[in-house]
This record gives sequence, C-alpha cells and structure tokens, in this order.
Amino acid sequence: MRARKIDLAFLALWAAILLASPIFKASAKFCGWPDFQRRAIEENRILAPRPNFKSLPLRQWGRAVDAWYDDNFAWRSDIIRLYKSFLFNVAMCPIGDQVPGYGGMVFRRNGTWPEIEDYLGAIRMDNQMRSDWRTLIEGRVAWAEAHGAHYIEAIAPVKIQTHSERAPWAIRNMPGASSRIQLEDALRGSFAETNVLFFTREFRKEAARGREMFYLEDHHVSAFGCWRLYSGIVARLRDLWYPWLDMTPYYDEPPESVRERREAGAYTNPETRRLVVSSPGYSPCNVPDIGIFMDNPQFPMCPVYVRRPGIGLYLAMRHDSLLRFPLSSWRRGCAHEIAIPFGNGFSDIAMFIFKRFSTEELEGIVGPRVPDVIIEEFPECKISLGAFGLDETMRRAAEFGRAQPLESGSAASGHTLALAVFENPKKEEEGAELRAEIVDAEGHVVASEPVAPGARRAIFFGAIEGKAPFSAELRGGRADGKRIELRLSP
Repeated sequence: MRARKIDLAFLALWAAILLASPIFKASAKFCGWPDFQRRAIEENRILAPRPNFKSLPLRQWGRAVDAWYDDNFAWRSDIIRLYKSFLFNVAMCPIGDQVPGYGGMVFRRNGTWPEIEDYLGAIRMDNQMRSDWRTLIEGRVAWAEAHGAHYIEAIAPVKIQTHSERAPWAIRNMPGASSRIQLEDALRGSFAETNVLFFTREFRKEAARGREMFYLEDHHVSAFGCWRLYSGIVARLRDLWYPWLDMTPYYDEPPESVRERREAGAYTNPETRRLVVSSPGYSPCNVPDIGIFMDNPQFPMCPVYVRRPGIGLYLAMRHDSLLRFPLSSWRRGCAHEIAIPFGNGFSDIAMFIFKRFSTEELEGIVGPRVPDVIIEEFPECKISLGAFGLDETMRRAAEFGRAQPLESGSAASGHTLALAVFENPKKEEEGAELRAEIVDAEGHVVASEPVAPGARRAIFFGAIEGKAPFSAELRGGRADGKRIELRLSP
C-alpha cells in the first residue's frame, strides 16, 4: 500500500513536470537554461531526433515517438534518479535484488544470494536435499580421512542473520527456519557433525557488542568480519585436532611492529576499510602442480598460495570472495602483497576462489601432496541451492563412514564395504591402465576401479561379495604401500 501511494505521488509530480516541459524547452532555446545539450555530451551519444512521420512506416510511429520523447524530456535522468532514491532511501522499498535497511544497510534477495527469503524461512529443504547434504558432508569427511587429511565445511553467515536489527521492521520480526537451521537439524547425530562450522551465533554476539560485521552497502563481511571467519576456522582446528595452533591477533590500534610487518597481526585500515594483515615469514609462490601462478592476470580473482619455511600444516581451501574481498591485497597487480591471517601454524596455504569442490578437483589437489586440512567455505544462504559435488564416490565414502569396522577374516552378515589405500601408486609403463582391485581368498577379482597415480589414493569400492579374507591389489603399476579396510553396513 505504501509503495502504491508513493507511485501515485510521483505520477502526479511527473504529470506536473510534463505540463511544464514546453516552458522549459522554450527557456532552453531562447535563454540557454536549462542546458539540455549537456545531456548529450555527458551520455556521449546522439539523442533521438524528432520522428519524420512521412518517411516512417505506420508500425514504427510508436517506437520512434517513444525514443524521441525519452531523449528530449526535460530532466528525465534527474527525475528518475530522484524517484529511485526516494523510493529506496526514504520509503525503504526494494529495488531489484536490493532491500534497504536502517542505518544505510542494504540486504539482498532473489537469485544466488536469497538472504531475505532464507531469513524468513521461505525456502524449504525437502527430505531429499537434507539427505543429500548429510551424505555429501559425511562423504567428504570420510574421503579426506581415508587420504590422511581432515575436512571442514565452513558455512559463513549473511548480513540479515547477523544484523537483523537493521532489517525492515516487517521482515525483522518474522524469522523462520533458515536453511542453516534445517542443515543443523539434518546433521544432528552424524559422525561428521563437528566437521561443519557455523559462524552466525558468534557474529550476532559481536554485532550486539557494537561491531559492524558487514559492509553497509555490500554483501561482503567487513574487515573485522573477515578476520573473524579466519579466526573461527583456526579455533575449530584447535578444538578438534591441533591444540598448538595460534591465531593471528586483531588490533583496533595496531602496534608499530604490526604496522611495519615485523609481527603477526591484523587491523582495519580506516581509509580503505580493508583488512591489513601482517604475516612475517609467509610469501606468495607458484605451485604449477595444482595450477597456481602468481602472474595470473586475473588476480585477485584467482587461486593463491603462500608458504613459509619450517615445519607446519598444509591447508587447501576452496572459498568464495568473503575471505578475500575485504583484504587490503584485493587489488589488481598486488599478488606479491597477499597475506592470510591463518597464524603461524601452517607451512603451506592454497586457496582456490569461487565455485565449489568437485571430487575430480579434490583428487587433483591430493595428487602431488596430501593436505593436512581441506576446507570448503560458502555462505549459508546458498545451502538451499543444493549439495553441489555429490557423486557416487562421495556416496560410497559416506556409507563407509557410517559403517562398523570389520576384521578382514570375519564372517559378515550384511553388506561388506571395502576401502583400499595405496601409497604413491605409479604406472609400470606409460599408457598402462592403473586399476585397484579387491581379490577374495579364491583369487577372484570381486571389485575393480580405475586409479590415478599420486602421493596417496583411497578407493571406496562399495559393497563386495566373495570369500574372506580379501586383499587389495594394484594392476598395471606398483605402490610403495597398500592396505585394505572392511566395514559392515546393515
């Protein structure tokens, strides 16, 4: 109703200006004011001329009049700009995919960033999507552990979930079951439940203390919010596996040692509002084996890699722009300035920006060297877009992760699931096909899957049948070591 009243008010204003248009045109012609010719110069194009009705076919009259009127209507651009500004900033009515909030904060809706709809609980995950998400995450965790790595799914918050107090009043008081809440429920009781990291509650606490965790006009987290994402990831790694990890400290007023990049730390540049990171010892480098090059002309929208001497963890990560856009190095030609606030516990950090992991990409990353930690990050409003990356490999890995251990010589009543792990598998000769096989006690090949050379390869075969005990074999090549693990799925 309010938007309709605004439209009617502007219709009246528009009609008044339309009636006054001949006066303004006459004034511009004889007195030089207003200078409508400036519009043509600013727009760098030739304005539509008055239509010649004698030479134009009748069916083109309407289009020609419309083009001429649009280009010669007095102050058309200013009126439209005024209308949009009033509608958005004063009346707080959405325009396109942007929704105005209080204090200059802008939220988003529709498309690939449906934070408003998700906040309201308007997007429901059906049983199949809930099952797919659980299967994907369990599969990723089991797959990573079989390769000797740890896996984290880091689901970043969105603005309206953090700063709901700035949302329009009609939306603010109507929170629903967001896809994050639905995913938390779907993961309850899963062996992979702690491998999923949510930030929303911590972000809300920071916002309640007066921190702005997002840029007002943008969907990205603020500089402090960016640091909070990194520190949250390190905290989860400390809690689960690496208690000795340290965090990059954040300073409201950084000491000179941090400003001069002599000690680790992070702070917000008040002029650029970007996160400045000091991480002594780390330096960007090329890693061709996984497709990372520092001279990539697409920087900063490209993968990056930083390394420091000494013993530390290797982390490989796929993420969106929330973890890179707020950094001070987010500028073309500044690849040498890239610094990541992950602390000093790592020796190698590979970060692949945009998209989501696929099994093929994961296999490519672990080929040259298996990371200690694999992380995927994306915002919570994209949960409802689907469990991307779920394939047969991850389904088998998830089933294996849920199953109970079984001794290789034991009798089984149920589905016997097999996992084979090969250390440094190589082809015997160029062009040979490398295959992993499960062989039973009678020498029968009961399962076979192709395998690529690499530092370590783990193959989930799914259910097998045959006479125990079973063994793992590598055809067409050799490996420095191998093992087989059997589990029982009811």
